Amino acid sequence: MKAQAMDDFLTPYEAEHLISSIHDIDIKEYGSKEWFRQHENIDRLNIQAHKNALGGTDEFVMDTFVTLDKITTLVMELLSAETWKHKIFPLIKKDVAELSSIKSYMCLYHEASIVNLMEVMLYHRTACESSEDALVELIDYCYRKFVDIINKADFF
Repeated sequence: MKAQAMDDFLTPYEAEHLISSIHDIDIKEYGSKEWFRQHENIDRLNIQAHKNALGGTDEFVMDTFVTLDKITTLVMELLSAETWKHKIFPLIKKDVAELSSIKSYMCLYHEASIVNLMEVMLYHRTACESSEDALVELIDYCYRKFVDIINKADFF
């Protein structure tokens, strides 16, 4: 294992603090201050996880997610983001767009941010093994996305 790079975005201690604070947020709270704080933390962890993978350094973000058993929480957060995007956003998008286009963008971007973080972490066997039942949910999610892509494609 290589040593931590000097230009890391987060230290292992900061990452541990951020990961330990990740929790399920009720879908009614989507877009709240608490939700935005968690989104920002996930984004920061995503950046650091990519820096670690790119630099071949200690992948402490992935290790900490595994150690603290937070991958399942991340999958549940992903499913909440998907549900919000498909069921709630269409009902409120006109009102949200008038209030703040940045807020609505961040709410939609949240799903991609989580997927991107999970993509980096799930290259590791330990992350996959610790995910257990959440992987079934993740496979279902990927299947739904694949079906959406096929349905939207203009093949005929």
